[in-house]
Amino acid sequence: MNHCPPSQNNELNEIAWQKWIERNKDRDAAYRKKVDPDTLARAPIFTFSSGRPVNALTGIDEEESRAYPLASRPLGFGRNMFQTPRFVNVDFRIVKYIPYGGKRRLDFVAEAFNLLNRTNVTAINAIYGSDVVALRSFGTATNLGPPRQMRFSIDFEF
Repeated sequence: MNHCPPSQNNELNEIAWQKWIERNKDRDAAYRKKVDPDTLARAPIFTFSSGRPVNALTGIDEEESRAYPLASRPLGFGRNMFQTPRFVNVDFRIVKYIPYGGKRRLDFVAEAFNLLNRTNVTAINAIYGSDVVALRSFGTATNLGPPRQMRFSIDFEF
């Protein structure tokens, strides 16, 4: 399980993949003859995580504490007894650049987010209800991650 904040997580993934690319760039000589590796950058990012803990709640203020959000758990339920499904995501970025002398260059960029177009559940309905039997909506998805997105750009850096 990863305990880093999301922004730090992305930075760590980026650093890890840049190191991996650096170690493996000399492996395929035939590929290097076709594409100048100094002007092509690839950055795959794989994100895997187990499900996040979920507290089952009754949906009413049974302790009459007037606390919000409602924090009353059904009788016999402990904290974090349920989990969201695991999260799996693959992003990929490729950049081909053409140097124009000095620090100037033209970048052709293609990026894919959620490349495999996997449905990632990021939140579930935690309202169990106050009865012995759960509500029909308990445990159903309430929030999903974004679908596949593709982005293309041409950038001039100077």
